[in-house]
Amino acid sequence: MEEGAAVTFTRNVQEYRERRAAERAANLQALATVPAHRLHRGVYADCGELAAAQPKEPHIVDPHIRNLARGEACTGLLYGTHCNCDPATTVWAHSNALAHGKGMGRKASDQHGAFLGFECHAWLDQGKASAEEKASFFASAHIRSRDRLAEIATDPAGKPWRRAAAQRALDSLKGNS
Repeated sequence: MEEGAAVTFTRNVQEYRERRAAERAANLQALATVPAHRLHRGVYADCGELAAAQPKEPHIVDPHIRNLARGEACTGLLYGTHCNCDPATTVWAHSNALAHGKGMGRKASDQHGAFLGFECHAWLDQGKASAEEKASFFASAHIRSRDRLAEIATDPAGKPWRRAAAQRALDSLKGNS
């Protein structure tokens, strides 16, 4: 390596380090303007410009809602595929909509789901249909699942944990509708 090239490389590294130090200082200054009570897990800053942190929508995780799916019938009613509608394969399938909290590596909140059998769930997540068709399918399955949750919540012969979980899901949906 020539002597001039080494000097240029060193100068570029030093300029880079100075620029990164200035960026870090600006980021720390921007964070200092955010009230301490707003800095918690689940906040993010705008990537484009320095901005105050904004909270994400609260993520609801309720294993009892997911457990409600055991033994339930599929509400997908997907025609054209061979959904076996076997209650043994039914799960609480989460929405794939960004509006419901779905993100990269993050499921939607448990309140936004539907009782779906294996084939319907697989079609929703990996099927070769348009996004609009899948959204329409999920919306109708979600409405039928909400109706079923209302039945579970008001069933006097049902197990208390099932009634309570169904009621929590319905209450959280009322708060977001």
